[in-house]
Amino acid sequence: MKKHQDELKRSRFHNNVAKWVGIGIALFLIFAALFGAATATAEPLKMVRFNRQETNENVAQLLERQKIDGHRMDELSRVVAESQYGRSLPRVKVPHGPLVCRELFAYRANGKTKQPDWVAYIVALERFDNHPQRRRNWHNASCVYPELVLESRPDDFGGTSETDRPSDRGHTNPLASVSSHPAWASVNEYGTIVIQSPGANRGPVLGWEESNRDFARNGHTPFCVVVPIYDHPDVEPEQVPELTHADEGYTAPEAFGLVSRFPRGSDLADSVYCYIVPQTAKQTDNFRTFATSLEAVEEMSGVDLR
Repeated sequence: MKKHQDELKRSRFHNNVAKWVGIGIALFLIFAALFGAATATAEPLKMVRFNRQETNENVAQLLERQKIDGHRMDELSRVVAESQYGRSLPRVKVPHGPLVCRELFAYRANGKTKQPDWVAYIVALERFDNHPQRRRNWHNASCVYPELVLESRPDDFGGTSETDRPSDRGHTNPLASVSSHPAWASVNEYGTIVIQSPGANRGPVLGWEESNRDFARNGHTPFCVVVPIYDHPDVEPEQVPELTHADEGYTAPEAFGLVSRFPRGSDLADSVYCYIVPQTAKQTDNFRTFATSLEAVEEMSGVDLR
């Protein structure tokens, strides 16, 4: 009798062990499946899960560790910037330089013209609300690709005062719109500075920039794009500013496309304001006299702004 009971106990013990081993294996397989699925979905996201305000240098380090090529770097930068701006960044058919995304702006460099193909940024009230005065300390110190832009040392723009320079250094992202931001000095780098006539820069372009700050003061966040245009029917070659101090090849724009849009989902999401300002514009010209369509800016610049 006792022998039978002992065998019964051993049998139950073995059954319990088998049962718990089976449960353990099942739990392991379930965990492994869930972990594998999570890894498959989370791994790509890990590449873009960093602070939106990190500079392109940080992005480059991340991508280097993950062995991703330059094209993928462009696409990752684009995803991060578009999530910040609430709008799609412009595209060019044949890039002649990389996409650069910085804390306050994004642009497509062009090593042939030494001018950006486009520059995009947002205007937010907190970036300029107390409006301190900032110095225009032109530099390439933080420029990601200094070989693709005009030189600041020695200065390709040349001259020593506001009156004897052949061209203004045109901010595409105006200093007055970012003066309260800690990264304000980055807009003085030559990556986003364009060759611009004093009349256009200090007249209609300035008026357009002020209108975007007015939008911000009224609770909106304009998404702004500046696009150099190299063929304008009303501008002759001799009317385009020339950099007499430049010791390298460059191409000066004949006009500039200026586009103001607003983030998707906002009250003004369907609104778009477009202007084409030629280099022959006068300082007294009102920017609204240069109003045009988004299609016209795309056609004249060759840049997809959708």
